[in-house]
Amino acid sequence: MKKYKFTILLLLTFVIAFPVITVKLVTAEQEKKARQEELERFLELAQVTGTEKEPAEAVAGTEENSTDKAGTGQADIDSTENTEDKTGIKDNETVADTEQEGTFTTEDISYFSDALFIGDSRTVGLSEYADLGDADVFATIGLSSFKLFETEVDMPGYGKETLDEVLSRKNYGKIYLMLGINELGYPHASIEKQYREVVEKIREMQPDAILFLEASLHVSKAKSDSDSLYNNANIDWLNGVVESLCDQKQTYYIDVNEIFDDGAGNLDAQYTSDDAHPLGKYYAQWAEWILTKAIVKEK
Repeated sequence: MKKYKFTILLLLTFVIAFPVITVKLVTAEQEKKARQEELERFLELAQVTGTEKEPAEAVAGTEENSTDKAGTGQADIDSTENTEDKTGIKDNETVADTEQEGTFTTEDISYFSDALFIGDSRTVGLSEYADLGDADVFATIGLSSFKLFETEVDMPGYGKETLDEVLSRKNYGKIYLMLGINELGYPHASIEKQYREVVEKIREMQPDAILFLEASLHVSKAKSDSDSLYNNANIDWLNGVVESLCDQKQTYYIDVNEIFDDGAGNLDAQYTSDDAHPLGKYYAQWAEWILTKAIVKEK
């Protein structure tokens, strides 16, 4: 009996431990599968919209008094009080109403040597597929003006930094800001207020920089016609807000839709495969176009 005592003890240990080990292995596999499914869902959403949709927010244009009489979902900007904010532009004033002191010129890639690009997945695309020279890029998928100053981005040579940290450690000559499409789940009034505050804070932290506010890229006609949120009526409203914040003296509005539109206000289907982002090969064209919208200040 003593001869088999160790063998019997080993078998009993195996019998007791086997169910526990099996449960743990099955649980680990289930957790791994769940994480993989969650990642796939995120990537699918990022590919279609370039954003993580904001939870529990009203569809843009549904807030009381935020739609116009035509029912397009565009905010009635002209109905706001005629006041002037820190940007120097009155609430109901547009670029066309302001004195244009700067004139766009075409520069080479060295123009980006003191530039900072801030944005979401579209700006990520620019940094990955286009030549931005020595520019710094603060961009990540799903970035919005509501999360701009709490988000950390991996900055080469510095590690993860917030935008506050980036703007505090270096004086930039130009700053390019392209945000907005990820905000379209919020009420229009909230979007406009937040965007203004973002511009004001950047201006306060970088008073000598030329600030370029970029229009949000349109989506394709198929996407626009089928989506109550990410459609070109809402994007046009957003771009109107962005344009209204520009004084064409220190803050300039540039609209890349002029090279990617189909002539009817939609992202041309030939430039996209996901209805929301240009194909990789077209980002270089985008960067070259930005260089034709350069402002050179007299010294």
